[in-house]
Amino acid sequence: AAGVSLPVACCIASNLVMGSGFLSLPYAFARGGLALAPVVVALIGGMMMLACSWEAEAMARAEALEVRALRRGGATVPSPARLPTTGSKAPAISNRTFEVCELCGIFGGPILEAGYSIVFLVYYGATLWAYAFVFAE
Repeated sequence: AAGVSLPVACCIASNLVMGSGFLSLPYAFARGGLALAPVVVALIGGMMMLACSWEAEAMARAEALEVRALRRGGATVPSPARLPTTGSKAPAISNRTFEVCELCGIFGGPILEAGYSIVFLVYYGATLWAYAFVFAE
């Protein structure tokens, strides 16, 4: 079997590890043009920053719910719909971190948490299969 050359395998592995398709950016710039490509990259970067700030806000809100539940003697973080709103200060970001799966469980319930877990497992299964496919030869 012919297989893949070492430089090509290294490029494919780097592309899989980075996950951003950075090896295809020069091709995309060449095909899209020097006017459109930077605009699209900036737009995608802005959407990524927006998603990052939304996730940070969700973590701050989840921590506020956790603190409120612990002060009331609860063992777990209840759903936000079950807690009454008060005039307390706005949630703030601290050192407490939440996994995305936890956030799905807190704000979306067990069905969303299970759905996210399944999608996550399928994605990583496909990634591992891709690694095995590339390096099997």
